Amino acid sequence: MMDRDETWTELLERLGPFLTGIFAEYGISPREAQEIVEESFLVLMSKPPPRKDPEGWLLRTIAEKWRKLGE
Repeated sequence: MMDRDETWTELLERLGPFLTGIFAEYGISPREAQEIVEESFLVLMSKPPPRKDPEGWLLRTIAEKWRKLGE
């Protein structure tokens, strides 16, 4: 879970290896993976301060964009 003192950059750096592994395991190209993460992060940044669980929200948003990619 995101610490109150953790910045968005630190959050992405922390989640990066996890996301890289997941995307690679499911055959998502690095370019597609980067687009999914960037789009999700832009949505997160454009909203008011996120709900109680910004990390969970970000991961759910990434998963939804990834699911749509497969359709």
